[in-house]
Amino acid sequence: MQWSFTRPLMKSWQHMRHFFFPYLVLAFSLAVTFTLWVLARQSVEREGRIRFETRTREIANAIESRMRTYVQTLYQTRGFMQTRGIPSREEFATYIRSVNIASNYPGIQGIGFSLRILPSELSSHIASMQAQGFIHYRLHPPGQRMEYHSIIMLEPFDWRNQRAFGYDMHTDPVRQKAMDSARDRGLPHVTDRVTLLQETETDRQPGFLVYLPLYQADATPGSVADRRKTLLGYVYSPFRAHDLFDGIFGEPDANIEVDFQVFDQSTMTPEGLLYDRDRNFQTPGDHRPQFLTTLTVHVPGRTWILSAQSLPNFAQRIANSVPSYVLGTGLSLSFLIFFLFLGHAIKVRNEHLLQASIAIDKAALFHKAENELLRRRKAEDDLRNLNEQLEARVRDRTAQLQAANHELEAFAYSVSHDLRAPLRGIDGFATILEKRYKASLDEQGRHYLKRVKDAAGRMSHLIDDMLNLTRLTRQEMQTLPLDLTALAHAVARFLLEAESQRQVDFRIQDGMQVVADPVLMRAVLENLMGNAWKFTSHRSSGVLIEVGSETRDETTVYFVKDNGAGFDMDYAEKLFRPFQRLHSTHEFPGSGIGLASVQRVIHRHGGKVWAEGRVNEGATFYFTLACSERNTA
Repeated sequence: MQWSFTRPLMKSWQHMRHFFFPYLVLAFSLAVTFTLWVLARQSVEREGRIRFETRTREIANAIESRMRTYVQTLYQTRGFMQTRGIPSREEFATYIRSVNIASNYPGIQGIGFSLRILPSELSSHIASMQAQGFIHYRLHPPGQRMEYHSIIMLEPFDWRNQRAFGYDMHTDPVRQKAMDSARDRGLPHVTDRVTLLQETETDRQPGFLVYLPLYQADATPGSVADRRKTLLGYVYSPFRAHDLFDGIFGEPDANIEVDFQVFDQSTMTPEGLLYDRDRNFQTPGDHRPQFLTTLTVHVPGRTWILSAQSLPNFAQRIANSVPSYVLGTGLSLSFLIFFLFLGHAIKVRNEHLLQASIAIDKAALFHKAENELLRRRKAEDDLRNLNEQLEARVRDRTAQLQAANHELEAFAYSVSHDLRAPLRGIDGFATILEKRYKASLDEQGRHYLKRVKDAAGRMSHLIDDMLNLTRLTRQEMQTLPLDLTALAHAVARFLLEAESQRQVDFRIQDGMQVVADPVLMRAVLENLMGNAWKFTSHRSSGVLIEVGSETRDETTVYFVKDNGAGFDMDYAEKLFRPFQRLHSTHEFPGSGIGLASVQRVIHRHGGKVWAEGRVNEGATFYFTLACSERNTA
């Protein structure tokens, strides 16, 4: 009975044991794939975090840098007043106009001066200001105080700034706190968030002010008591927060990637909010920022809090397909390996079944195996015949293409050669007309004759370039060890002798040895160095042409660099096309064949050529040579 019960189990295990290992491999592959996917996601997340924190630090640095610039402007204004004494309103206005704060310092509301007035000086001060034409001048708010501070100068003196004229800022506790700290420390000080007097009922913005004390002496007094005693007033600037930060970062729009808020208080409450970047473009309520961070921004006498959050546009920019690629590839490979092992297991099982079937019906199984073998042989023969036919077609098409190329080159050579005879006739007859009948021609006739000769000359140069291009394609290559440095010096001497009046600094790297065709490589350097010579011709001084090499990815890259006219990289793909030019012939003569010739020569040497440049900053042409691994720098 026990044997009858265990025999079905043994039989089932014999059938299933072949599939145990494939499923084990699948489980292991999926575990490895999941691990790699998690690591890839963590890597992308870490890179995004670094980019976000870098962007946030750039925002904080931009704010601190702009505030340092504005404080430096206050120092310059104080220096102006220390040198001349308290100026007249006209002198102060002239100085502020020379600073041009609207263009050079966007976001600043103005630069002003608040005068310190003792009670004994109040009447004479009001009379002095009224004598200057401000007949309704009064200090506001009214009242008796130990000392007064009045805004007597604020430029530009527009309608908005005129609202603060005569205001005693020392009466406001927030402003008083910053003014007293600046006075006692002798340093600039930023106020808490305030609402400027310049604000109206429309477009109200948070604001703040920066105070810099002005003393009777040129230098800041050493003690707090002396500073309080010798204080003349404050050079200061009011700021509308939105205008300031929009001036730093530009107007916000729907494409911003990082939203940030600047708070005046560490609690980051609405009462301390100075600026919200996306105030006009709120993100959807269900948006949860991928990255959040908080930084401190140091301004004179205070610390602001910068709170930054990433927006959907930032998530789109840093989106990386590597985790998905890892997951997809891992799953594909896992199942591929699984099916390979599964196929092998099925094959092993089938072999066992086949052996059992052979024992049952050996003759029938042999007949089926023989038919299968014949079928496979026939399929192999059909596949072999198809491969032979395809190879024959490829050989025929290759031969036809080579023949067509040879015919095209021969045609171009023949056309270029046959065009010389009529050109020589045109040029010759034009020369005879110029010599014999010049006196009979009027100015317009001589102009037309000159245009005929110039056109014939350009056509002749174009034919020469076409012949050179064809010759470079047809010429047999003879690769030899070649001193590229000596060859570059020879080309440089030729250019200097041709135009000895030009002052050009050639810098040619020593020790450049290559294995290449000497004739073709001279053509390459003549074209590249000739272009550098030509496109630096408009510079009157400081012309530099450099020939050298560098190593990129274990490959020697040679280059010819100049500081001439340069080019726009948007048109770089046209440089190596025959007859394509980025400059007119009136600016720089030429036919547009030279760089096409260079490209063909470099391609024949198994290398590649490319160019980089910027308009009016020069160009650099790079090339590699793959004829031999012995090419060195």
